[in-house]
Amino acid sequence: TLNIARKEFHQFTPFEKDLFTAIGQIIGSSIERAFLYSENVKRLEEQRTLFAVSQEIASKLELQVILQKIMEKAVGLLEGEAGEIVLWDSRRQNYATAIVKGISESLIGRELTSPSDGIVGEIITNKVPVLLHDYEHHPRRWKELDPYHLKEVVGVPLSVREMIIGTMVIGTSDPHRHFQEKDIDLLFNFANQAAIAIGNAKLYEDSLEKIKQLTALYEVGKALSSTLDLDELLQKALELLRDRFGYQLCVFLLLDQEKNELYVKQVIGRNFEEVKDLRFRVGVDGIVGWVAQTGESYYAPDVSKDSKYMFGLPGIKSEAVFPLKIRDQVIGVLDVESDELMGFDEENLKVLSSLASQVSIFIENAQLFYQLKHTLKELGQAQD
Repeated sequence: TLNIARKEFHQFTPFEKDLFTAIGQIIGSSIERAFLYSENVKRLEEQRTLFAVSQEIASKLELQVILQKIMEKAVGLLEGEAGEIVLWDSRRQNYATAIVKGISESLIGRELTSPSDGIVGEIITNKVPVLLHDYEHHPRRWKELDPYHLKEVVGVPLSVREMIIGTMVIGTSDPHRHFQEKDIDLLFNFANQAAIAIGNAKLYEDSLEKIKQLTALYEVGKALSSTLDLDELLQKALELLRDRFGYQLCVFLLLDQEKNELYVKQVIGRNFEEVKDLRFRVGVDGIVGWVAQTGESYYAPDVSKDSKYMFGLPGIKSEAVFPLKIRDQVIGVLDVESDELMGFDEENLKVLSSLASQVSIFIENAQLFYQLKHTLKELGQAQD
């Protein structure tokens, strides 16, 4: 409003009223233009920032570096104090917190407990941005965030080719900071760029992992071809599993055909003397017995929920067992155990299965060599 006042009594004339009205309209138009200009400048700065950030994150290929950059820039763009990025974990087959800012890093790795788990579950289920007011009293809040007294939280999906690969959530504890529709749009546009960078980084890391696995398989083949001694061969294979893939507990069990039992031939991660007398009945005892009977690989992502699992070492949470075959005949199994739930992803299982097949071939060669050596020895004795 434009208010005109005089100290003495005065009756404003129609002309004066029209004049002041015209002045008011001019001032109003000027204010509106100034506001629009200010908004356009701000939007231009936001677009410049988005472009600069997009260029910066697109120039990186290391996933953790990219996530760190994205999280910092997203919190800064919305002038928040806290942030979180949740990503799909192919090994766990679930969404889990990948990185945080302004809140405890102990939340990293936290899995989504259900499709309705907080704002993240709502974003993933509905595939749309979500804005929550008075978050610290919201019934579906993550109670782990209560110490941070977040007043408002806004979250958006991270999508690549219409697939939700995760979510990005920004929060503020400032009671005077209120997220607007334009903030949601800004974060949504940024998230689209961020999702592409994250997807590319994941592809890059997957490619590196595959190269690493193929190289390791080549090294396994090369190392195993250097010996025909069965014990040395199996020990080398286990050491490569530990050194190249990080598996700490691996066992080769061979089949005693007369007793129809498996016995420990070589082990890494446990003292051989402690396990050398263990026997596992085919088709009866544990996952190894089942694999020896069926000739099929078996993966238990959570051994506590698997009826086939036989208790072994404390702390074991997942197990993968692969048959060793010679001409479709099972001669033993490779047993690999992990102290992590869902400790093996699809690529891990493929590599281990390939390695088991490789080892089977070298076991056959070692056995043929032993038989030939034994036959030659007998022939020599017969000639003498």
